[in-house]
Amino acid sequence: MIKTFIIFVIFTLNLFAAPSWFANRDLPLVNNQIIGYGEDINLNQAISNAKIDIASQINATVSSISATNEIDNNQKQSRLALSISEVSVKAEIVDVFHLKQEKFQDKFYVALAYENIPIYKKFINKLENKILKNESQNIYLEKTPFVKDLNKALNYKLNYKLLRKDGLWYISYNNIIQSLDSRAFEELFVTIYSDILSIDIFSKNPILYHDDSFSFKINSKKEGFISIFEVDEKGSVTLILKNENISKNKAFNFPKKSDNFDLVASTLDEDKDTFSIFIVVINEQVDDYIDNFVEISYSLNNNEHSKKFNRLIEYINNRTFTTKRVDIRAKK
Repeated sequence: MIKTFIIFVIFTLNLFAAPSWFANRDLPLVNNQIIGYGEDINLNQAISNAKIDIASQINATVSSISATNEIDNNQKQSRLALSISEVSVKAEIVDVFHLKQEKFQDKFYVALAYENIPIYKKFINKLENKILKNESQNIYLEKTPFVKDLNKALNYKLNYKLLRKDGLWYISYNNIIQSLDSRAFEELFVTIYSDILSIDIFSKNPILYHDDSFSFKINSKKEGFISIFEVDEKGSVTLILKNENISKNKAFNFPKKSDNFDLVASTLDEDKDTFSIFIVVINEQVDDYIDNFVEISYSLNNNEHSKKFNRLIEYINNRTFTTKRVDIRAKK
């Protein structure tokens, strides 16, 4: 009888090993809201666990990747070598606010709320009650699905900027900013045609796969100096070619057979598809400003130094350019 009573007491105490609001998951919801719950002896980890809970409810990708740029001197091939490191939702679940937090029996219990609506609608909500008028837009951003949605919903064209801050990407207007999740950020990767420049990509497969070699053929209706950039899905910029002379109406192939190296497609994770955009810009003269962007031989290491997508689209805004979005499949 005594043993039975002790077991019952222990069982009863375990029922109350967390605050009731946490154990019952019964905090009130509002429209389009998701609540994530997390616990840990460390507060920051409890918050991260709550974000993971939110991510699991909206099927967000929960991953963290580190990258290095490898140059194989024997084969003279350049590629990105990446490895999954630790679970992180920082890049996916960013617009959260604390609903409740409590320390109970040496553990932190946290509830976070997330408004599960399209990112562009969140940004529009922040623009409510603002006096708006039509403005000139960045030529590149104006043609992206994300900004097209903003323009249609607002019925105004505003001078939006792409912003990099605290390791995240934001869309901004004056002092109003909105963080972008990976889906919204992908909507900034588009093919844009030009009356002056054209870019074609050739490879042995109609679709690029990881480790496929490829080449460019560029045509221009005017003579000048072209540079080629790649922007990967994280917003890192690689300068592939800079200030190369191109003749009017004469195809420019890169790399040439005489260059004795290959361009090689690479996914950030060998088991996961990815995407990039290639941007070709032409200047009438050699432009030394291009040196501000990362060259292909630079070791990226997935650091902030290479996250210059925002600077690149500002650079090409008043120049002649063309872009091509390319989807790269994981290994066959």
